[in-house]
Amino acid sequence: MKPINFIHIIFISACLVKHPFVAYSQKPATTVKQTPVKAAKAKVYAAFRATKKEILIRWAPSDVLLWSDCNKYGYAFEKYTIVQEGKVLSKFIAQGKQVFKPKPLKEWEEEASKNDYAAVLAQALYGDDFDVEMSANTNSEAASIINQTDQKKQRYSMALYAADLSFEAAQMAGLAYRDNKVVSGEKYFYRIYPLIPPGGLVKADTAMLYAGLDDYKPLPKPSDIIAAFNDKTVVLQWEFAKYKESYTSYMVEKSADGGKTFTPASNKPVTTLVNSSEGDDKSMYFLDSLISNDTSYTYRIAGLSLFGEQGPYSKTVSGKGKRIMLFTPEITGINHPANTEEYQLQWQMADDSAARFVKYFQLNRSDLIDGPYEVIVNNIEPLARTLKLDKLSASNYFTITTYPIEGLPSTSVPYLVQPDDSTAPATPEHVKAIIDSLGVVTISWDANTEPDLAGYRIYKTNMNGHELIPLFDSVWAGTSITDTVNLKNLNRKVFYAVKSADWRSNESPFSPLIEVKKPDLVPPSQPVMADFEIQEKAIKIKWIGSPDEDVQVHRLYKRTPDNSSWQLLKTFERNITNEFVDEQCKEGQPYSYTVIAADSAGLESEAAIPLTATMPEKRIKTAFKKLDAEVDRDARKIMLTWQQVPGIIGVKQFELYRGEEKKQMNLYQVLEKSLSAFTDTDLQVNSKYKYGIRVVFENGMYSDFIIKNVIY
Repeated sequence: MKPINFIHIIFISACLVKHPFVAYSQKPATTVKQTPVKAAKAKVYAAFRATKKEILIRWAPSDVLLWSDCNKYGYAFEKYTIVQEGKVLSKFIAQGKQVFKPKPLKEWEEEASKNDYAAVLAQALYGDDFDVEMSANTNSEAASIINQTDQKKQRYSMALYAADLSFEAAQMAGLAYRDNKVVSGEKYFYRIYPLIPPGGLVKADTAMLYAGLDDYKPLPKPSDIIAAFNDKTVVLQWEFAKYKESYTSYMVEKSADGGKTFTPASNKPVTTLVNSSEGDDKSMYFLDSLISNDTSYTYRIAGLSLFGEQGPYSKTVSGKGKRIMLFTPEITGINHPANTEEYQLQWQMADDSAARFVKYFQLNRSDLIDGPYEVIVNNIEPLARTLKLDKLSASNYFTITTYPIEGLPSTSVPYLVQPDDSTAPATPEHVKAIIDSLGVVTISWDANTEPDLAGYRIYKTNMNGHELIPLFDSVWAGTSITDTVNLKNLNRKVFYAVKSADWRSNESPFSPLIEVKKPDLVPPSQPVMADFEIQEKAIKIKWIGSPDEDVQVHRLYKRTPDNSSWQLLKTFERNITNEFVDEQCKEGQPYSYTVIAADSAGLESEAAIPLTATMPEKRIKTAFKKLDAEVDRDARKIMLTWQQVPGIIGVKQFELYRGEEKKQMNLYQVLEKSLSAFTDTDLQVNSKYKYGIRVVFENGMYSDFIIKNVIY
């Protein structure tokens, strides 16, 4: 089959539109090494439209591989009746299964001869080559993208594009079905899935639809057209994104007899090159040429749906072309005599002979190059080329607009004038900052009054005295701004300062630093139970408190054998003490202790891992006759010997304690009950040591200590 001329298909249509069925690529084609691949996951997309008498159904594959396989194996189409007379059936009624695939080549000839889109589809399916003939109006970007795309993808893209614009062609391509065996009050379930045999390179999901005649809605009327008439041209603009679910393209028609008769302004439907749902541009544009500026032209549009339906016409818009003056003024410079505030602006025309066509000039000014511009001098004489100015702002953008005797005005490019200025604006005053429970900080300040003020710079630091970092590089025009801080990091405060800046980049000093205290959402770290000491009729508890800076108190809790709940024993201010002597203890009873830290926000830490201590039962006071110590400085040792009182039974072991002068004794060694001596070699010269030894009995009781002080 020979290549088919696309008859100037307008690529402003949808070759690159991210249609609900097609995602077109804008990346250039590349050559890749062929490697074995796993089965790709693809999709079949489907959509329907209910009319008053039938249900129109369209489907399409999501990628070129699935399209190629389905052209070969086809699509399965199943229909089930779900609802009859408004009631859901207990058993769905199957309406049979159909198989759709592209018609054979010989059946396309008649339809292709009268339907350009059928010709495109036939060429995409069966053509030996697929050469896209671009129209003269095709933009270079679209041409570049198409030229870089491989031929198979061109076939796929243009086949789906042609199917979108012709329902009849889509039916012949196995991508559409017209269901006229439908009844009002019934609902139907449709399944469409590829008939690809197992083991293929493509796996596809099933498309499903639930539809009935009751889903009918009339097609919407397009929005009003906005027309911009210029010299023998007009640009039409209308809303596109709002109607993208209803229309894929539009027919533009025009009239030269006041709307009595209309003819197509383009021989093909038009659409947009980009996905209008993304980005700022949600409008459609159409450029048309005018034969004459003296004739009034009227335009209207009508949307074309995915199912081959034409919607109602929009309201009409009319207008005439406008002549444009060929010569645009140009500002050439400005003079500033010394020791004066006067400036002399100068401009010129490319051809002074054009002055006879000038009605007057107009001088415009703005603080910004993009405007808005304000008229400061109007009705300037056509022969004038200079103008005196004074009291200029820090930055001034000037333009000259020429108003011709006939036609449209033209404006020069902006010209910047900046008087010398080295004076910084005043420091912002009354800077305040408020933080909420989510960490959003609102910083505000009084507005400066300088006429050349450009805005403000806001700075931040997490620690007082550290470098201030700007929140962003540009200046801020308002007098308040929000910032978000992390409430869960360790620093509890954040600091802000503000500067003002003018248009000449002169900056004020920093405002006074503003301190913002974060809402406390992080509880203190967990305390640690450190040790305990059994004293006469008491237990001494020690702990290591939470190190967090905002801890206010530590609460000591106690649990007794006869009570499973924790009872507050005492509350301690931060860093006052980390020990407590509990005198409310009974001999032979175990007691558990824990500590909880609380901060200034009332948040509590996790409880320390409990420590359990038992008050020994009544002790045997006399267990040893004596404890002796012999010092051998040459051998660097102290030899301890003791004598046990005879007749004491039930001894388990001995506990030897040691401590330095004026310091508490701690358990040093646990000794077998058979021993009567111990040699200490871990010594420091010129030290005073205190030794104590006691008996530990099998029943858990202890004897009293016998103490010996030794000078080494």
